[in-house]
Amino acid sequence: MALRVLSTTDALVAALEEVLERGSRVTIVAPWVDSRRGTWPLWQKLRAARDRIDRVYVALEDLRSEPAALAELHAWGVLRWLPAVDASMRVSLVRGVEAERHTTLVGTGPLAPAGLVAPIAGAVLHVGPPVDGFALEIDGLLHRVAAAAKVPAKASLDAYYAAFSEVKPLQDRILAAGAPLGVSPAVESSDLDLSLLTDPKEIATAVGQLAAIMKAGATSTDSHTLAFHGGREDLPVAWFAPLGFWCARKRLEDRHRHAFGVEVPTKGEPLSIAVEINAPFSGIDRKVGGAFARCRHSGHTYLVHRGRIGGAKGVGAELFWSRFRGGVTMDEPGAAERARVVAVARLDSTHALADIAGFVHEVARIKRLGVKKKGR
Repeated sequence: MALRVLSTTDALVAALEEVLERGSRVTIVAPWVDSRRGTWPLWQKLRAARDRIDRVYVALEDLRSEPAALAELHAWGVLRWLPAVDASMRVSLVRGVEAERHTTLVGTGPLAPAGLVAPIAGAVLHVGPPVDGFALEIDGLLHRVAAAAKVPAKASLDAYYAAFSEVKPLQDRILAAGAPLGVSPAVESSDLDLSLLTDPKEIATAVGQLAAIMKAGATSTDSHTLAFHGGREDLPVAWFAPLGFWCARKRLEDRHRHAFGVEVPTKGEPLSIAVEINAPFSGIDRKVGGAFARCRHSGHTYLVHRGRIGGAKGVGAELFWSRFRGGVTMDEPGAAERARVVAVARLDSTHALADIAGFVHEVARIKRLGVKKKGR
């Protein structure tokens, strides 16, 4: 039997990876979960091991769990909720079962990346036979957890997503007070060497990939009125409940239009556009915010945005780049300097939809805070 105390974030992550890699059957119990919209590297390893994930028990006590993470676990058929409205569920446990031994991590904290302010952790990693005293105690604990848990109904998940969306303005008020943003809003990588796509066939292919992502991820699609500069228009709107955003697409005379927003679509109420990621049919059009680019190193195609946002007076590219965290550069034919853009999403990525959602919510946040500041 081996027993180790872990007191650093790196040691905890390494232990979690060890349990996921070794266990032929893995059980997880967590106070809450957050995948950083699918971008957390450890979450991606969890995806790779999904066929060996037996159950993931998550406390239903408040609105800390990320809807996208819950939706993904529910889609795998492994999510179980533990009622704990009195904040009484504090177990954090990951156990991997093998034929001759159990590997178990027991400690504090959620299934989520380390915090930004105080990344202090503590846990115990146990490796030993399934019949020793420690392993048997864990069996008893998991038996009590399973007895108290239930499979969440879709209606319950939808209700959680709606409640989560309602508290978003409160989170923005905390951010406005100076708290750091804990969620990466877009793809960032020093390895990206982006080059703008100008060929109409390549752009059309990329538009088709984006359309497929939208179609596959939508939880509902219905006609709604969009309010935009100069008027209103009724369009089919796809709503993505777990990620809390919507998308409306239309082919215009000179560009592919992709409008996004974060309001819950309601019949009879016009939707406000948070950001448009439009792209020209061919060539270069810097007057629109969106485009597609290809990485010279990997060959992957990315949806990108130039930071051109609109809305109220004072809302534009200057506001965006003054508040946005990050950005990459992109080569354009005939340009002396590389353009600064946001790599919103890699189109063939399994978490492209979550990356797009992250960018839409970040733009909405920037615009809300920018308008408030101007109004003071």
